[in-house]
Amino acid sequence: SGKQLRAEISDTSFTRGVVGMKRHRNNLHTADSQFFILLGDARHIEGLYTAWGRVTDGLQLLDRIRAGSPPDNPDHIVRIRVASDMVN
Repeated sequence: SGKQLRAEISDTSFTRGVVGMKRHRNNLHTADSQFFILLGDARHIEGLYTAWGRVTDGLQLLDRIRAGSPPDNPDHIVRIRVASDMVN
């Protein structure tokens, strides 16, 4: 989008399944539209990144995502649904 979002740091524990905002390593307020999903615990980044979600269903599918930063042959999201968008 080209916008730089201000970080919203909370006391969230950065554990497996947490979804966070990617940002420039040296500038806290540079998040945009990219995000990451933690495949394992990453407590060393707590207080440094904005956590905005958590995978609550299908956690076992995380193990099938190619890991890396970036991975040599990345997976692509074809469809995503956010729980708050779902209608009962």
